[in-house]
Amino acid sequence: MQSNRNVRLLLACLTAIAVMFSVSVNRVLAQSMSNSFTGATPPPPPPAGPPCFGAGFSIDGDIFGPGTPYSVPMGPPGCGLGWPATGGPYNVNAFSSGLSPLVGVAFPYPAGTTSLLFGVGDLVTGDPLGACAPGTPGPFTVTDVGAESADLFGGGSSEAASDVFITAPNGTAWLVPGAITPGASPNYQGFDGNGLPSIPFGLPTAPAIPLIEPGPFIDAVDAFDAAPIGAWDPTGDTLPDVPVYFSVDPPTAAALGALPSDIFVAFGGGFGLYAPGPALGLGAPADDVDALIVLDVAGDGAYAPPADMILYSVSPFSFAIGAFDCAGLPIQEGDLLTEGGPFGAPGIPCIVVAQDDIGLWSGRFCGPNPITGASDDMAAADLTGAIAPPPTTTSTTTTTTTTTTTTTLPVLCGPAPIVGCRTAVSGKSQMQIKLKASDPSKNQLKFKYNKGDATTLLEFADPVGGTADYRLCVWDTSATPQPLLEAGVLPGGTCGTKPCWKAAGTKGFKHKDKTGTPDGIQQVKFKEGTAGKSQIQVKMKGLNFAAPGLPLTPTVTAQFIIDDGGTLCFEVPMSSPSKNDPAQFKAKGD
Repeated sequence: MQSNRNVRLLLACLTAIAVMFSVSVNRVLAQSMSNSFTGATPPPPPPAGPPCFGAGFSIDGDIFGPGTPYSVPMGPPGCGLGWPATGGPYNVNAFSSGLSPLVGVAFPYPAGTTSLLFGVGDLVTGDPLGACAPGTPGPFTVTDVGAESADLFGGGSSEAASDVFITAPNGTAWLVPGAITPGASPNYQGFDGNGLPSIPFGLPTAPAIPLIEPGPFIDAVDAFDAAPIGAWDPTGDTLPDVPVYFSVDPPTAAALGALPSDIFVAFGGGFGLYAPGPALGLGAPADDVDALIVLDVAGDGAYAPPADMILYSVSPFSFAIGAFDCAGLPIQEGDLLTEGGPFGAPGIPCIVVAQDDIGLWSGRFCGPNPITGASDDMAAADLTGAIAPPPTTTSTTTTTTTTTTTTTLPVLCGPAPIVGCRTAVSGKSQMQIKLKASDPSKNQLKFKYNKGDATTLLEFADPVGGTADYRLCVWDTSATPQPLLEAGVLPGGTCGTKPCWKAAGTKGFKHKDKTGTPDGIQQVKFKEGTAGKSQIQVKMKGLNFAAPGLPLTPTVTAQFIIDDGGTLCFEVPMSSPSKNDPAQFKAKGD
């Protein structure tokens, strides 16, 4: 039961990511091409496709998301998003809002802090165990590329192309050119094209996006971005209010007098060149950017490496396939690349996420896939902070007096503190960490958020009978991978012979678990209150407490997070500790 609950919680959290997907690009861009490239005249908007449920639109010129005017109805084969291309040269092949939460974060990102969301091509099999074993189900309680592609083996069609997959947080080899560790970050399904159990495994499904699968008219996600549409179109007029970035397919590039490896930027009703293909180490007429992540630090639509970065994959027919990257590795269509940037000479592609590491079939070491004859293709991508995979197993050990459940909790603490948390009166909150090198079981942490912003009892999300996740997170400003601490406590449950949680009068809740399962939290107290009256207390101790190394580098920030489909956080920043040495940290809140 706990395993199923965690899967449901994970999938509920993922629905908070406003998915944007397309067979090509945004309808906005097709409508707003008013500038020109090197004397070329942009084509007119593409003709409307045949009607589906009374809605006429062009597939090649749209990107779809949750809600009008970006969403479309599902339809039978040959309708909805399953309608084939109209024949016009209007296919935009990759899209990035440039609004990744990782913009401005120092690169390369530390191990364990980043996950990749990606789409795949029509003919993929996956390699979930990093062993060139197509079709093997991955180690998760939801499906992966291998499972979603499995119908290929029976001569059917793959469901994988209409899904978006997520990798486990990056392993040590991620984002380090030349370092490949097969299977380091397996993938799992984050968004399902039709929301139905996969064929043939019938495992739990991820949140649905309205696509058609499986069958000869399967819809393929060809561009993807995790930022909410409202982030780049807050006015809702279908025109980008911040720069957005895209590439086009070869026929469209030819019509524009451009290259399919060029990266364009659209903003304010027009569009122009952001970065030419040769700046990425591409440039042959057949080199085609297939997935795109733009990290434009200034957000000004002007490419300024190495501060700005372009991460990309190339399509299977690109001349770059098989060419050597900056570390001497042959490039594959499932690799995520960047130009030289911080790694070497500009204009030389570097593999920063190898397809071997993320559960895709790689011809680099295993040769052509025996089913498809090629490597797996990455067709769309975006980077986010770390997202924990669903648990693989849930084990329960019962004696006459104690029930203990071991659970892997979803990650809530990102590489940087959440912005906009509730705060407390200066000097009234505090955190203390004590370490005992001779006996780690006596390591302890005490956190107190005191005299905080107005908080109601309801906002604590009923830890006695509810389903929320509760998390204490700690960051400092050192180069150490962040966060330094993420410790969670589950709602409900039995600790010993008594409920772990109980009401504390009519204004709060109390949690007590001497075992500190799963992360060392033994006590939690919540108290509602008007402004300057609310409280949260956490005590941690024992071998389950993975204590951060001391001393810490101020400013140190502690946040208590409550996630119940939405996120509520309470923050204590500490810039002037009274004690900060290898044995103890003690500070009051700013």
